[in-house]
Amino acid sequence: MNETLEKKNIMMKLNGVRQTSQRRATLQYLSSTNSHPTANKIYNILKKDFPKLSLATVYQNLKTLTKNNVIKEISVKKYAKSI
Repeated sequence: MNETLEKKNIMMKLNGVRQTSQRRATLQYLSSTNSHPTANKIYNILKKDFPKLSLATVYQNLKTLTKNNVIKEISVKKYAKSI
């Protein structure tokens, strides 16, 4: 486990965030990538190891991790083409 991931796990413990296997897997995936994946991307990656995982669970885990300052949310605006 890398140092950053360990610090994030400690932060979750200090904030009283329950560390479910799905939440740990979400955090581990986020720590292992340099991209900024969408919830759908995370869901598709983790679904292989957690067949009963729902997209709603991924969103809830991301919300919990963001609320407890373990991760940061970024928003990307999509621009429509004008015809």
